Amino acid sequence: MDSEEIELRVVDLKKWFPVRRGIFSSLLGRKTQHVKAVDGVSFNVRRGEIFGLAGESGCGKTTAGKTILRLLEPTGGEIYFQGQNITDIGKKDMKELRRKMQIIYQDPYESLNPRMTVYDIIAEPINIHGLASTPSEMEDLIYKSLDDVELAPPEDFITRFPHELSGGQRQRVAVARSLVMNPSFIVADEPISMLDVSIRAGLLKVMFKSREAKGDTYIFITHDLAYARHICDRGAIMYLGKIVELGTMDDLVKNPLHPYTIALMVAVPVPDPRLEKARAIIGGEVPTPIDPPPGCRFHPRCSRATERCRSELPQLVEIETGHFVACHNL
Repeated sequence: MDSEEIELRVVDLKKWFPVRRGIFSSLLGRKTQHVKAVDGVSFNVRRGEIFGLAGESGCGKTTAGKTILRLLEPTGGEIYFQGQNITDIGKKDMKELRRKMQIIYQDPYESLNPRMTVYDIIAEPINIHGLASTPSEMEDLIYKSLDDVELAPPEDFITRFPHELSGGQRQRVAVARSLVMNPSFIVADEPISMLDVSIRAGLLKVMFKSREAKGDTYIFITHDLAYARHICDRGAIMYLGKIVELGTMDDLVKNPLHPYTIALMVAVPVPDPRLEKARAIIGGEVPTPIDPPPGCRFHPRCSRATERCRSELPQLVEIETGHFVACHNL
């Protein structure tokens, strides 16, 4: 992959959260434990593509997205954005990058300030970054952003508070707040999971309209592979803080190789009652990220697990061109 084509490069990224200890644990001198939410993740995102991060709840995909944007400080590893190492840069330099790197949160009921009007919500990032020099310029930017997300006419929405909007309208305001910055890179954290099916397609069309016009780059975080296969160009499957499979969405959907990816694909419903689907049974519960199992983290739930899986951590290996899998049994 040509380095000039890479918008984002993540190398061995880690984010561990310390576990709060009780007073007796401190007195006994016990070591601090950590929730290993993201534990050594590496991947590249090409300029202009939509890269999916998929997996079940708790796998670390949202934490990875926030850490990449430095909304959470990384515990280890490196983050390169447009060729620049942004892992340890200061707050002032990071503030400049915020104009290029934005996030769309999953829950519009929590990500929007209930005490601010739609006008004030979208005006806030404009004020912080000094994107408008006059009130009329500010108004033009806000009106245009609302038009872009199909909240028209803008005059009907700018004076409303979030509780006066529907769920779909709230999320469109959240998208407008991100796109008003004119970013080149966006982390979309399950932006449609809380919306009715009937309005999901419309919101996705709104989100990716700027991508078609300007070539924006997206990380699309989701637990729904049915949507990911239609939206994303490439993707990675995460399990317990690790990437277990990475490739094009065609590879992941039509030719899944890791047992966990196979199970996820079998779980996707097919709208045809006449078709019989094979079952991939995953036994047991997801292990705790505080004390993940040795070796392959999926081995306690995998029917193919061998003694090597229980003791040796598998590395991502290129099985086919651009298709990487972390499994000893391939």
